[in-house]
Amino acid sequence: MKKIFSLIITFALCLGLAACAPWAKIRENKVEQDASKLVSFSAPLNWMQLMQPPANASNWRYTRDGFAMQELVISYDTPEVAIRSLSGKHDFQAQLKLEEDFDSSELADQFLGQLQKAYAALNLNIQVLERGPATIANRDAYRLLLTWKNAKGLDYQQEIYGTVYKGKLLIIAYSAIRKNFWQRDYPQYQQLLASVKLR
Repeated sequence: MKKIFSLIITFALCLGLAACAPWAKIRENKVEQDASKLVSFSAPLNWMQLMQPPANASNWRYTRDGFAMQELVISYDTPEVAIRSLSGKHDFQAQLKLEEDFDSSELADQFLGQLQKAYAALNLNIQVLERGPATIANRDAYRLLLTWKNAKGLDYQQEIYGTVYKGKLLIIAYSAIRKNFWQRDYPQYQQLLASVKLR
């Protein structure tokens, strides 16, 4: 019963915050691309997009029911910006060296170490369920599957794909409450991931 009450309170808070934030519903097929036009992908139809100023044209956030329920994050930027986008720790200073000829396992280890520090600063203890090699648009990448509990005891799960492309870190991530939300919205995340193109 407590978990259901927490879920209702969290949902109400999300609705309240969403009403204040500049969110826009994606009502038709839309291709997004970064400012340098090196990365593009298809935005998730019928999701809400956080409208950001042009200076942030390399970072995107989407949600369907409220960002505390589920969230898609795409970042093509510095490691600091990517980790801040994922964790919400806006003053985090990442120490991650990017190299074009990276080893996906080493990059995953370095990125995970930095992400764990950012989450720890928010009192979140993330656990690694899976980690291994992957691809983004036929480019070597890594994949992480993480889980944690928030202060209200809700279980979250997060999947992150990452790679280095032309001197920047490309991150594509999906996080959601494990019960009811994770499986329901996972296919749309997979569609977005499959739509990514690198120029």
